[in-house]
Amino acid sequence: MKKCNNSGIIKKLIFSSSNKTILNSKRIGLFRNGVGNNNINTTSFATFQLINKFIIEKRNFNSSLLLYTNNIINQQSNNNNHYSNKAFDQTKKENNNYHQQQQYFKNNKREIPWSTIKSLSLSLISLLGLTVSLSIYLINSSNFNEFIIEAEEQSINKKEEEEINQTLKEDEKKEENLPIYSLEEISKHNSLNNQVWVIFKGYVYNVTDFIASHPGGVEKIMLAAGKSIEPFWNIYQQHHTKEVYEILSEYKIGKLNQEEKEFLEKKHNKDKDNTNGLYANEPQRSPILNVNMAKPFNAETPPALLVDSFVTPNELFFVRNHLPVPKIDKDTYILTIEGEGLKDGPIQLTLDELKNISEYPKETLQVTLQCAGNRRTEYDSYKQTRGLGWTNAAIGNAEWSGIKLINLLKHYNISVDNLEQVIKHVHFEGMDTDGISTYAISIPADRALNDKADVLIAYEMNGKEIPIDHGYPVRAIVPGAIGARNVKWLSKIIFSKEECQSVWQQRDYKTFNPSTDWENVDFCKARAVHDSPIQSSICSPSHEGTIRKDEDIITIKGYAHSGGGKSIERVDITMDNGNTWLEAELQSERKEALYNRNYSWSLFKLDIPITDDMRGKDLTLCSKAMDSSYNVQPEGVKGIWNMRGILNNSWHCIKLNIENKEEEEEENT
Repeated sequence: MKKCNNSGIIKKLIFSSSNKTILNSKRIGLFRNGVGNNNINTTSFATFQLINKFIIEKRNFNSSLLLYTNNIINQQSNNNNHYSNKAFDQTKKENNNYHQQQQYFKNNKREIPWSTIKSLSLSLISLLGLTVSLSIYLINSSNFNEFIIEAEEQSINKKEEEEINQTLKEDEKKEENLPIYSLEEISKHNSLNNQVWVIFKGYVYNVTDFIASHPGGVEKIMLAAGKSIEPFWNIYQQHHTKEVYEILSEYKIGKLNQEEKEFLEKKHNKDKDNTNGLYANEPQRSPILNVNMAKPFNAETPPALLVDSFVTPNELFFVRNHLPVPKIDKDTYILTIEGEGLKDGPIQLTLDELKNISEYPKETLQVTLQCAGNRRTEYDSYKQTRGLGWTNAAIGNAEWSGIKLINLLKHYNISVDNLEQVIKHVHFEGMDTDGISTYAISIPADRALNDKADVLIAYEMNGKEIPIDHGYPVRAIVPGAIGARNVKWLSKIIFSKEECQSVWQQRDYKTFNPSTDWENVDFCKARAVHDSPIQSSICSPSHEGTIRKDEDIITIKGYAHSGGGKSIERVDITMDNGNTWLEAELQSERKEALYNRNYSWSLFKLDIPITDDMRGKDLTLCSKAMDSSYNVQPEGVKGIWNMRGILNNSWHCIKLNIENKEEEEEENT
């Protein structure tokens, strides 16, 4: 990483959401001046001290910021050429409260109005002689955003690496007396009849018994039969987890001879450079997002920001990428419509042609998209699943604009009635690929071709061109369906008698009973998931947060949504494990409910007065929603758990600590 010539320590203190500014320590990072090179001047350091003091007084950051500050202070204390030891000792003393306040700050994130931040910034600039241009550069710099994202990804990867390294160390104990094989011997085991062996980090694994259980399908894992799986795992980096390594360890049978092991290592290092080329088209992302995986990129919105506005801003919308972002050229982009039932053959149209179909003006639909894996981490707390660790914010609501699929077909004089007699499925194929597979799914034809199902071929998101991470230039929007059915970077619409045969249709996004695991699963028995179930979640306050002694009301905010176009009828909140319930206020901005054509979420709010008997205790709050078909969320995950970890719609619960006024006052005395 290159270093900037700026001599000051810079921190990302703010990011904007609507008319408010949130302080969030997860996004803090030093600007590229290289801490440790002793080039931090007195003015910059004084600024840093004041900002840290402000943070402590306002209680807006969690403990990691204070620890971070201490590290800088400790480092600079050794530089006697610039600062007096006395000044540093005083600052260190003030910051040593970190250990006592650690848990409090971790749980007590607060919002500060933009005006307050602006006022503070201007005061600091005036007092310390910092330039306005530097402040603007701080907030808007793309380099800074890249740094924040990179720092966060490194943090995530470091934690994963620690877990993986520990697993590998434990696995090394199995090395003794392992037979040694050559590449030639291993290459012969490349079929189910001859057993399937693979190589990983110099070890040999017989994965024959695992083939049928592979989430990516038999076809993909067989590509590595008799060879190393590392080139494939460099692309599908979701394999690099402690759980996957532990599963692989069960199949270890030997190791590669040392000479060929070194040969493979050199080859894989070259292959990594080529693999990174697949991710050459990744766009710049907001540092606000909570990253779950760097490659392919997957991130969710901070929950507290999710309920700030009914329509989720583009830059805050969660990102679910199955594969690398494709290279897009709008000038050469072509959307192809092909398949059975088209008498005049395939149709191809450009982006401009799609946007300028005059007889069917642009239509706008407000549609909530939710990843099927939303709230998977709550499943994992009960029993481990396989998939990305989504919390409760892999969801967003946006206004999508484009042309309905049915109107697009009418424009080309395609008879929907005739088409429905010939086909049963409509496939959507994206442009994203790993060089082996291309993302594709299908939906039933009677849904795709139904005018009241409102399937949209969209080219705008919230009144702007769809951002690259969300499918630019064209995305299929299937209102009411799980996110996976809303194909990004749409390149083909295919009419077929058969369901799509991709791994995402046949061996993913299916659910099974809680007793089914990867050893006995039969994917052919289950239908692909289309609509999401009734759902609600509390987004503010945050789980394990603290309600301060000077607060008299707990304000609960969250979202509720149901798939298939069903509207939300009610959201209830309980404080006593379901014995009694309070009804939340729905804050919906949509028009009057239509029958099964209500595609956006409802936000809810509830103010709960704090009584004396609540203080000094932990309080558990749970939300439960009901939709227009009177579907209600189940109480727990035990009965709905599934090995893939999708469709968790159990009650969403958070735990809060209510500070005791009397105890606080006695401590202060």
